[in-house]
Amino acid sequence: MKKISFGKLQKLEFPELPYLVDYTGKLNTHDKYIKMLNLLEKETVYIEIVTVDKNKIVEKLKQDVLKMEKVNVWWCTKSADVYKLYRIKSSKELFNYLRSFETFCKYYYDDKGDKQISTDFGYDDIAFYNKNDEIMLCTCTHECFIDINQKLLKEVKI
Repeated sequence: MKKISFGKLQKLEFPELPYLVDYTGKLNTHDKYIKMLNLLEKETVYIEIVTVDKNKIVEKLKQDVLKMEKVNVWWCTKSADVYKLYRIKSSKELFNYLRSFETFCKYYYDDKGDKQISTDFGYDDIAFYNKNDEIMLCTCTHECFIDINQKLLKEVKI
């Protein structure tokens, strides 16, 4: 694991996920977020969500929870604290629920520096997995970082 700079922030890079590329700041609008969810819905078999915040996704989709484990390292970060990671199977209900949010987070960078804006999604980190157990898109929402699978990036026209 090494750190790379993004604006003034440091981002952990996980070498075991070389197919992911940075997509931070590209889903700042609801329209782009919805278009991305529509792409993800076609490929996603399950999601994983680390409950850093009080997102109600687990409560709302408890019938679709495949497993829960306590973690302090996941796809985008490591923590001194332990959080719950839930694996939830993909469903129309899941994506409809996700569409109710503005976006995951908003990230802007200009000559004045970085600006992170949280949204109604909260701070939970989320990853979308395909049938090959590859991450298609993941967020480190509490830092406002987003990574995308290079294969999915080729399909993005947003």
